[in-house]
Amino acid sequence: VRKLSSLRPALKEADKNEDIQRTVEYIEQNFFRSVRLSDIAEQLNISTSHLCRKFKAVTGVSFHTCLQKKRIDYA
Repeated sequence: VRKLSSLRPALKEADKNEDIQRTVEYIEQNFFRSVRLSDIAEQLNISTSHLCRKFKAVTGVSFHTCLQKKRIDYA
């Protein structure tokens, strides 16, 4: 499992989707709150399932794993 901070270079390097960058930023800024993928997808105006698949494809980890890792690293 990669550290959350290691996701940023991968995103920049691949010059991937802005939606995924915004999702990672949202996790970093709001991990201590109740964070739901469906809420982020709604803000981005895309389906939850699409965001879920795209997040895993771009970052290599699931949204839930990424969120848990951020919370564990913080604790």
